[in-house]
Formats: sequence, C-alpha cells, structure tokens
Amino acid sequence: SSLPPPIEPVCSAATGPADPTELIFDPDRVLQVSITMAPADWDALRFQARDVYDTLGPTCMDGPPPSPYTEFPAAISVDGESLSLVSVRKKGFYGSSDQFKPSLKLDLGEYVAGQTISGLDRFTFNNARQDPALVKQCLGYALFAAAGVPASRCNFANVTVNGQNLGVYVNVEDIKEPMLARHFPNTTGNLYEGALSDFRPQYVNTFEKKTNEDDPSRADLDALVAALELPDDQLLAALEPLVDLDDFYTFWAVEGFVGHWDGYQSNRNNFWIYFDPANGGRLRFLPWGIDALFENGNPFVGQTGQAPVVSPRALLARRLYLHPATRPLFLARVQLMLDTIWNEAALQAEINRMQALLLPYSGNINTLLNEIRSWITNRRAFVLGQIGGGGVAWTTPLDAPACLALVGATSGTFSTTYGASSSSATMSLALFGSPVNFIGYDTNASTDANLSVLRVTAFKTGFAGAHTALISVHPALMTPGTIPLGGALVPFVESSFVPSSQLIRLLVNGSVTFTSAGTTPGAPVIGTFSGDVGQFVPLP
Repeated sequence: SSLPPPIEPVCSAATGPADPTELIFDPDRVLQVSITMAPADWDALRFQARDVYDTLGPTCMDGPPPSPYTEFPAAISVDGESLSLVSVRKKGFYGSSDQFKPSLKLDLGEYVAGQTISGLDRFTFNNARQDPALVKQCLGYALFAAAGVPASRCNFANVTVNGQNLGVYVNVEDIKEPMLARHFPNTTGNLYEGALSDFRPQYVNTFEKKTNEDDPSRADLDALVAALELPDDQLLAALEPLVDLDDFYTFWAVEGFVGHWDGYQSNRNNFWIYFDPANGGRLRFLPWGIDALFENGNPFVGQTGQAPVVSPRALLARRLYLHPATRPLFLARVQLMLDTIWNEAALQAEINRMQALLLPYSGNINTLLNEIRSWITNRRAFVLGQIGGGGVAWTTPLDAPACLALVGATSGTFSTTYGASSSSATMSLALFGSPVNFIGYDTNASTDANLSVLRVTAFKTGFAGAHTALISVHPALMTPGTIPLGGALVPFVESSFVPSSQLIRLLVNGSVTFTSAGTTPGAPVIGTFSGDVGQFVPLP
C-alpha cells in the first residue's frame, strides 16, 4: 500500500506570507545569534538553579514551583538584526538545567517597549541537553502540528555569548498571545502550564496560571477535578462541557506513538492547557518541553525498552482508558494517526535534511541520529502490538501525592581516571538513622549523552545490593573546584541484586569537589562528595 502523505516540513505553520515571524522559524535556517552582556551577569545567570529540596520538598504540592531565575540586561543580534537592550534569563526545570550551556529566554520588550526582531518579541532557546541528536523537538512539534494539535514552531540557532560559541540550540516558539492567536480565534481564556501537575486534589495546586493572572479564580480547574472524581456512568457527561475530548484523544495518541514519556499521560509533566472561550471554554492541550521522544520509557517508574504507547499514569488519560466506552476511541485515534501522519520515509528524510543543515555546526551526530532512525523503523510494529486486541491491560494504581523528604546523609571519596574504573573509593551512608555497611567500592568517570558522569558505587555487606551516586556535569566544568548538587537531579540509586530492582533517591543539599579532573582519557578524577539523601514520601 502507498505511504500516507509526508509530514509538512518541520516547523511549518499556517501563517500568511505577510507574517514576518515566518523568517525566524524558517525550517531551512540556522539562526546566527550573538548575545553580549556583562561577564559577571553571565556567570550569575548560568549558575542560577532550582534548589531540589525547595522545589520538591515537603511543600511541593502547595503551588507552582518557584522560579529562581532573574532577568539580566543584554544586547542581541539575530542574523545581523541588532537590539542594544533586551532581557535574558535562564530557563529549565532539572533535566535541561546546565551551567555551561543554559537554556535561555529573551524578552525584547522588557526594557524597551515594542521592540521586535522580524516581528517577534520573545525567543526561547533550548539547549537540547536531553536531546544531543538535536532533532527530536522539531520532529515532535511537526508531528503534533500535522495532527492538528496547537503546537509551537521550531528550528535551530547557533548561539554565541560574549564571543564564546555555545553551539546549536533549538529555537522554539513561546506559548504567548501571538502563538495562541495563530491557533485560537479568542485568546482571552485561561492558560496554564503543567509541571508535575494533574487534575487531582493537591496535584492541581501546581498548575501555574499564565494569563489573567490578576483573577485568582481557578474554577475551571476545580470543575475538572470534581468531574474526574465521578463514577463511570456520570463521567463522560460531566467531562463533555469541560474538555474537548476529541482533541485530547489526538494529543494523547501523538504523545503515545512518539514515546513522549515525560509528557502528560506518563509523567504529568511538560504540557500546557488552554480553556478556549470560542469552544465553550473547553480545555485543549498544547505540547511543550518535548525532548524525551523516540527513546525508552519513563525511567522514574522502571519502564525499560521502547516507551509504551499506553502509560496512563495521569488521571484524565487513566479514566478514559479504563472506561469501556472511551478506550476504543483512544485506540482508534492512535490507529488513525499511524495511518495519516506517521510516515517513516518522510521522517527519515526529514532527519537527513536536518542533519545536513546542522553538520557545519554540530559535527558528525550520525550515531545519535541512527538510534532515532532505528526507533522510527521499529515503532509501527510496536504500536500495533500495544493497541491490538483491545489494547494492553492497565492495572497500575495512581501514584499517591508525594514530596521529597530527607531520609539520610552520605559522603565519600573517589579516585579514578577518565574512561576507566577503579576500586579506590569510599562511602559512608546513614538511612533512617541507621548506618549502612559496605564491603567494596567501584568508581568511574565517563561521557554519557554529551555529559561527564561520575559514578561512585558501594556494595553492601553480603553483596545484598549496592548504593550508587550518579553525578553529571558538563564536560567544560570537569575541572578542579566545587560544584553544588542542589540545582540538579542527582540520582542516588539503591539496587538489589536478587531480585533485580532499584529505588531511585536523590542526593541534595550537597556538593562534589574535584581536586583533579579532566575529560581526556586517562586524566585523574579525584575528589570528594557529600549530601543529604532524599526520598519521595506520600503525603498524609
């Protein structure tokens, strides 16, 4: 049978030729961006970080996580079009946070009203830390857009700050009024960002209102929470005036077949919602932060292998998947998306196009791209296996609301060479007030997904298991000095050898100090680490 029509060129949008912003998101263009700011401001910006315990600690369900990022003045040039005074700030939650190549947001009108470049007054440059192949975000937004989901435009930018070339960023259209106006006839509705958010008591507090902020009412969210608490025989009638269900099936289906494990259905993360006044105030979903596509499943819940199509760990998806009247509608929508927009040949051609475009800036990323190519090749058969026969069973219970609690403390030493392993390490650990006894150690430092990763493992007495600290830093920061651990998710993994299982805790409120470090094979990597150990504990 013939292939469905190819997807539109990545980042294409239904904008007329008079729209000057088309130039900014031209899919065949790598923007040349130069940012100039006071060196002290740049250092302050790039080292700003969300404190893990402040964000995920005991008050994590009280409201949206506070932002630690502040605005700094800068000058900017985009393909030769310059402005002398704009604002720039760091962007990112944890997965994309970086001290050497931070994601950036620029507001051209923060200090001088009305300033634009090619009609655009804001820029978002994502550092692609979780997408070293660079292409996942633009591929993903194009697929959402091809399905009819309101999605940002996307292309690439080569960014220089104070003369230092930071490399390729992904230029993503901000979800602001101009973007909403391209997709909705009425932009006066309530817009919220979801980050570890859901339509459940406690979880709902974490939605951040992005429009109409002066109106404290969250009645639209509260109504959806109430509807989702109703039994099956009342559920659909209650949801119909609140959610554009047909639109949600499409959004959910695309999330599923592109393997977006860090999105709404699987991780309750990286999504926006808009209550559309032109559609009776019904909710519609918008994708955001889609760098975890075309890969394995949710590592935080132990999913291995290809990301599942069906992973309804979020309440709206769960209720609809478990409802006998609506599960078939979702499965049919996945099949429709496979038949209409999932075109393997077109996707492979688009990857080739972007690779050729990026080659002068990124070097040879073919090995990384081949992993995505292979994933795409194998995905159709995997998806059909998930949706056939009435869909896979789903018996996983809802996660209880939980926040990070301190359960212990650890410290240790390490001495190895880059690219090799060594037993020259130590670790002391107390959990829940009791010391853990160890009989042996292993440590190594190596490159993983363009980051330098230090592993320090301590084996428990009787080889009953092990505890491993996994500390990732940008290779440029792999030098002598101290790096705080509070601004990144630092896994502290407890593994059990028989049976095979693991518990991922977090190392917080600590630091790693390198007395010797480098990324050349054989370079000494020597130092110490310490910190508190946090574990997610269900709330009362």
